[in-house]
Order: sequence, then structure tokens, then C-alpha cells
Amino acid sequence: MRERRAFVRIPLGLETTYQVIGEAAPPRLGLSEDLSLGGLRLSEPEPLEPGSGISMNVTLPVQGPM
Repeated sequence: MRERRAFVRIPLGLETTYQVIGEAAPPRLGLSEDLSLGGLRLSEPEPLEPGSGISMNVTLPVQGPM
């Protein structure tokens, strides 16, 4: 079967914090499953409503001297 995605997805588990826009709840913790130029697949325990806007922070791994 031919892949129909516009961008290659790279499996990458990164820690994230995110908050649903317009929601008063504190930020939630999540984990990315993969990453591409078109977006990030988020694995999280509480499903989001389709079309929900979120604000997200992603923790990138540190490599080498800073």
C-alpha cells in the first residue's frame, strides 16, 4: 500500500505540556509519538475534541555542550 502522507513521519517520543485554548484547566502532560514537517502526533490520556486548538511546549533532548 502506498503512503499518502505529504511528509515523512519520524518516530520520536518527546515530553510535552499543552493546554486547550479557552480552557481554564492547568496544562496537561503528554508524549509525542512521531514528528513531521506537517505536525506532531500526541499521545495523551484524555482525548481532545476534534478541531480543539492547543498551546504546546515540547522538551527537546540536549546533545553536546551548551
